[in-house]
Amino acid sequence: MASNTHNRKNQAQGDGEMNHLEAVEQRLKEAGCLELHYSVLDCMAEKKDWRQCQGQVTDFKNCYTSFKQKEKSRNK
Repeated sequence: MASNTHNRKNQAQGDGEMNHLEAVEQRLKEAGCLELHYSVLDCMAEKKDWRQCQGQVTDFKNCYTSFKQKEKSRNK
């Protein structure tokens, strides 16, 4: 389970930003990639250097790319 370091909702500045973050999280949840997204955020929070999180970034990218390809083929 992802830690609370990904809880950006607590950092939102206003309703517009909160709605945007919720929309992004909902989209990633629909894609099946939300936990991978949290994994990237957790790694970056822990390592303080995104370059040390390339495994997590690649896993997330592959997940979302796969989702987009499936979505595109359904909409043809």
